[in-house]
Amino acid sequence: LDWDLSRFDGFIGINNHMGSRFTADTTAMRVVMAELRRRGLVFVDSVTTERSAGPETARQFGVPFATRHVFLDNDQGVAHVRAQLAKAEAYARRHGYAIAIGHPHDGTIEALAGWMPGLESKGLVLVPVSTIIRNGAGG
Repeated sequence: LDWDLSRFDGFIGINNHMGSRFTADTTAMRVVMAELRRRGLVFVDSVTTERSAGPETARQFGVPFATRHVFLDNDQGVAHVRAQLAKAEAYARRHGYAIAIGHPHDGTIEALAGWMPGLESKGLVLVPVSTIIRNGAGG
């Protein structure tokens, strides 16, 4: 963990990609959260398992965190990603914000490129996850 986090700088935190068994392991997540707290970093839980220990251990260690609400591209097709973006919009309207996670797949990039220019007319703003966490909405 120390080696991974020391590879470069300029990041505000980490998130998990896959790793459901690891994030469900409270002992393992305590090690992660202790290091994040020491470094002043945040945690974004991709919620790859409903049994994630991420949020609870983050709370216990005083690590700022947020959780994902929508996966954009389990199906990489443009139509699917657009539908997931619509779900993220609906969630944001109900709750004031939404965290969506995707990958740099061609379909995801195409869907985002078509979606982003219309945000202002919909009354939506795209912000970094750090803004959500800083405003206390993440967790």
